[in-house]
Amino acid sequence: MKSTMIIAFCLLFVSCCFAQKRTYEDYMRKSRKRTVGAWVFVGTGAAITAGGIALLSGYSNEARDYYDTDPELILDVAAVTTGVILMGASIPFFIMSHRYKKKAINLAFKPEKIQLPGLGKFTRQLYPALSLKLNLGR
Repeated sequence: MKSTMIIAFCLLFVSCCFAQKRTYEDYMRKSRKRTVGAWVFVGTGAAITAGGIALLSGYSNEARDYYDTDPELILDVAAVTTGVILMGASIPFFIMSHRYKKKAINLAFKPEKIQLPGLGKFTRQLYPALSLKLNLGR
């Protein structure tokens, strides 16, 4: 009796669970969002870096030696550093975008062949099928 109750409870629990299914559109949407984010980081970082370098070029070598602790010089160096960090932060976003795009391609529709009986012989016919490719080894 106890085992029957445990099995019934497990079946009830399993029937309530469902798997989350991702589609081609979901992965492509994620890929596009990551790509846009990466390009925003690259563009913003490049603009900040260029602005910082332009401001740094306004200082002469004598002024740099004299104003080692000048707040404007420190802010300009911080701007260049921030821009470079932002451009570097875009790299993981490009990598994630590429991975999601590869997952979406693995879920793409591909034509499959099926053998159908007809008039005493088997014929092959193409039909659209959803293909899922799992890479178990690297």
